[in-house]
Amino acid sequence: MKLKALYSLIILAASPMLIACSNDNDNDFDGVQTEPSEETITTLEISSKGRTAVDAANEMSFSLMESIAQQSKDETNACISPVSLIQLLTLMSNGADTEGLEAILTRFNLGNGDQQALSELNELCKAFVTKLPKLDKNVTCSFSNSLWTAPQNTVKNSYSEVLNEYFKGVLINENPGGKDGMMKINSFINEKTNGLIPQFLKTPLDNGCGLALLNTIYFHGLWSAPFDTKDTRKNEFKNATGLTSNVDYMCALGNIRNTEFNGQRMVNIPFGNETYSISFILPSEGSTSFPTLAEWKALSQSLAESYIKLELPKFDIEYIEDDMIKYLPEFSELTFPNILSDNTENKEIQFNRIIHATRLSISEDGCEGAGASLGANWILGIDSPQPKAIVFNRPFYFVISEKSTNAILFMGQIQNL
Repeated sequence: MKLKALYSLIILAASPMLIACSNDNDNDFDGVQTEPSEETITTLEISSKGRTAVDAANEMSFSLMESIAQQSKDETNACISPVSLIQLLTLMSNGADTEGLEAILTRFNLGNGDQQALSELNELCKAFVTKLPKLDKNVTCSFSNSLWTAPQNTVKNSYSEVLNEYFKGVLINENPGGKDGMMKINSFINEKTNGLIPQFLKTPLDNGCGLALLNTIYFHGLWSAPFDTKDTRKNEFKNATGLTSNVDYMCALGNIRNTEFNGQRMVNIPFGNETYSISFILPSEGSTSFPTLAEWKALSQSLAESYIKLELPKFDIEYIEDDMIKYLPEFSELTFPNILSDNTENKEIQFNRIIHATRLSISEDGCEGAGASLGANWILGIDSPQPKAIVFNRPFYFVISEKSTNAILFMGQIQNL
């Protein structure tokens, strides 16, 4: 029987800066950091196929959140990063065989293995990495990509070129397995998540783990109109468990974008120049289902400013899903032979596990979020009418998105505080 060695793929959903590229394996695992650009744009133009991919990723992410909510019996705070997921699957697709490429492109509604569709996905990721950070000076939204590989492995030039050109990635000549690999990966992640995730790996990866892909996204947005800390007050939150907690509520009185649709309430709060915003969704009383993509779109399209009193709890949540592949079972048996070169022993890779961890906090100033995913694989006030009150005092949901592309950076649920 053919001996298999355990490898790992890691994608990270949080980073304070970009990592520059190299086509050569590099022992400097910190990478070369790019300087922030002075250029500012207000919208991000993407192709029709790119928009199709974003819509498909959003659909997949809403489905994932619903599955997570149902499996956790609606008692777990949770958060995932759809934009990070797009980059993970695109990085994987560039190393896939024909069957693997077809499966991933089908998931994005982009046909059945068309190389042109893969090029469109690569261009979409390039736009995310290079242009999303330039949309708002008051929002930090940055990405990095890297490929960690054991010294005995050689990466295909074609894969290195894609990593460089479209993902602005760096090759790192370090073995991610064992205790030493764990310490280096955790240190790397801690830096790139601005200290939000100091210890992603609690135990070392297998010593035979010789490959890791990392993608990171870090988000820090300041509200367009900050909440006044003097108005923050204690109030009860009705947890999904049936218990109540006394938590800090941020309060605001004014013209705020909000809507109601089929018993659901939504409030939309912008960051900075309003390119990015977060939507808080209060489900109808008694509902335990995560909103669908169609419901989110319907709510978003009906948003309008009106004079309201808003009470929103502050929160700082951490979430980990240690078996994300169960929600993406079609990818577990695919092979990815186009990452390592032909002279690498046992170069065919199968990804059979993805671990996803996130952290997100909301305060009077704004929002800060980070996350990490690991996929293991085998080689084989003025005078006005009395305002209506919207009080998020029971389980609710949130979505952080970018306006011009509708790309979702983070989404999740608050069940207990």
